[in-house]
Amino acid sequence: MGAFGIRHEHEATKEILSSTKPSQKLYLTSPYFNFTPEYTNLILKGNCRTSVMVSSPESNGFFGGYGLKGYVPLVYARVFKEFFEKVEAADQLNRVNLRLFYEEHRTYHAKGLWITDPAQRYLISVVGSSNFGKRSLERDIESQMILLTESSWVIQMLERERELLWERSFPYTKEFTLFDRWELPFFLRPWMPLIKDYL
Repeated sequence: MGAFGIRHEHEATKEILSSTKPSQKLYLTSPYFNFTPEYTNLILKGNCRTSVMVSSPESNGFFGGYGLKGYVPLVYARVFKEFFEKVEAADQLNRVNLRLFYEEHRTYHAKGLWITDPAQRYLISVVGSSNFGKRSLERDIESQMILLTESSWVIQMLERERELLWERSFPYTKEFTLFDRWELPFFLRPWMPLIKDYL
């Protein structure tokens, strides 16, 4: 709700991402991946093992759409490719694991953040509607809840929920950056900076 000057989500997410510890594991997912530069930098500078999962183009809700809508999955694929290149340039691919969700005939709309710490046995989870991008922070009205629990039962349930999502994904590797079928048409590439501002 940044448009109304309400920035609780931004401040809370920033605090979470900047306070990670080596003993923790961070998981993030969004079907419409377009992290802000600030979030990207915090992830790259973090010191815990991190896994980021996004929708594959085929699992994007706009896949197969008519007209310009049909290019939306390719725009997000381009954004994720650029994120991969930033992780690679920062020499963080061993710590930051990137994944794509894919299950035949299913679209992907899960979003969330989980932090686990096996040494301390607690879990932090951000549950809500945000995609952790500029649109969520500045344009849309989102609703988030941050859950911190030491309950072994709650931890087990939330961990299993996350595991079920990650089981339906596969690693995003260098080879995917070369996929022609996931590349934006040339006429759209010059517009990427403007398009990203609305994702």
